[in-house]
Amino acid sequence: MRKILFTILVFGLGYLLLWYFGNVDEPQTEDPIVVEPIPETPTNQPLTMDIINSTFRVLNRSYTGEIGVTNTGTAVAFYQDNSYTYLLTNAHVVKTHQGYTYSSVSVVDYYGVSHNAEIYIGSYQESVDLAILVIERVNVQPIEIKPRNVNIGEQVIAIGYYPSANVTYGQVTSHDRIDYIVHMNVIGHSASIQSGASGGPLLNSNLELIGINYSNVTSSGQFIRAYSIPVNAVIEYLNSYFYI
Repeated sequence: MRKILFTILVFGLGYLLLWYFGNVDEPQTEDPIVVEPIPETPTNQPLTMDIINSTFRVLNRSYTGEIGVTNTGTAVAFYQDNSYTYLLTNAHVVKTHQGYTYSSVSVVDYYGVSHNAEIYIGSYQESVDLAILVIERVNVQPIEIKPRNVNIGEQVIAIGYYPSANVTYGQVTSHDRIDYIVHMNVIGHSASIQSGASGGPLLNSNLELIGINYSNVTSSGQFIRAYSIPVNAVIEYLNSYFYI
């Protein structure tokens, strides 16, 4: 009888240990995110996971006490040092909502893992609708930011989270001054984006960054065109507000 009771006790203890270690220290994640490309549009090279992994969903929670609202957008990693990864997004994505006191910003990567983020001091600039977020260093390949010429008619690729990671294709349609949010010449293009894509990268067919998407135009709920802050304006901004 004692042997039987001892055996039951041992098996019971082993089960409890297995249950405990199987239920602690689980990573805090959001729901998995799925890329939805449009494959029939040709590019000079395939869209790589390095590009996808460098983009993040932004969650900006504005609140007063227990009451709050959440604004969403997209950010793209452009630089990292030994400790931190730096992401570029739109200022309006991380702006504290009117009527609320505080903001809490986080970013979610392609695999659904959430990271706390801070706005880089001095980087919030409404006049160009850009801001820089800082997170603890993650294993991504930052996108290269270099001066680029952008021509009417060239193929473009837009990446944005709304709420999953979406990849759309189109072409450059204009270089117009748009006095909405920003006051500068911006890139007009036909790659469809929706709310949540603000701050996402606009790439050319060589997968080079040519702009940061910030707005779109719709009519009766149908997409018409999108606008992107040109990479050359992004570089000018970075030279003024971020020193690397």
